[in-house]
Amino acid sequence: MSLDLDKAYTDDQIEHAMATVARVIELYGDAYWPILERLESELEDRRAKSARLTKHLKMFKSRRSPIAKDSTPQIARGGIAARSI
Repeated sequence: MSLDLDKAYTDDQIEHAMATVARVIELYGDAYWPILERLESELEDRRAKSARLTKHLKMFKSRRSPIAKDSTPQIARGGIAARSI
């Protein structure tokens, strides 16, 4: 079995891996602790990013005013051109 390094793993898959590694530690010793710590860290980072994104999107949605369908920003030579509403 090989790892697909470009694949995005789900939280459930990471949690399952953590349970598996915990069992390996129980059976074979502390040499496998770094793997469990890495999985924990990855899961915590993922959840923290998700929470931060949700918070910022919530703030954005509460602050924005209704925008007409044709008022999307247009790309200009220097970047995004500002359009007056």
